[in-house]
Amino acid sequence: MPSLQVSQVAPQTYYPQSAVASDGVWREGNLIVFKLGSVLPGRCLRTNATVSGPKKRVTLHWHPTWVFALVTVHVLLYLIVAKCLRRSIMLEIAMSPEMIRRRNRLYLTGGVLILSGFFEFLLGTMRGSGDVLQILVGFVAFLTGIIVTAIAGQTLTIQRMEDDYVWLKGASPAYLKSLSEWRGMPPS
Repeated sequence: MPSLQVSQVAPQTYYPQSAVASDGVWREGNLIVFKLGSVLPGRCLRTNATVSGPKKRVTLHWHPTWVFALVTVHVLLYLIVAKCLRRSIMLEIAMSPEMIRRRNRLYLTGGVLILSGFFEFLLGTMRGSGDVLQILVGFVAFLTGIIVTAIAGQTLTIQRMEDDYVWLKGASPAYLKSLSEWRGMPPS
């Protein structure tokens, strides 16, 4: 009777993306240092929970901070210079279901405030004498809605960009603690 040959192959160990430090992603204080082309770990940036679903694709824009000073000269000048000097990156971030629900609640709250503020403002101006308090309340509600919506949409912000490296702000301390410490850019 012929004998069967069984090859001995070492079992492959599966490490989920969240269990292994990603190449090209580090921490520096409260910032993520990200090498362009790297992949962020598959954990929620806010809760540090492992996320198995699809990631959210975001585009982040950055320009040097001195460009903000141009607003004092003229808003149009600022917009033109910021558009010319702007650098953008696209990356995929993982968000836990808890964070998605929180974000959606903030979007809904902001939308309701924007609409109610707009209609309150409109009703206040449509009155013959114009109800100043109603106009003011509508304007404040409208602005608050815009701010809440802007906060809801902001997951990460770029703090700095140098060569192929980006410093991102907005991750939780637990997420940052799971990354290895940034040791500086390699010599060119």
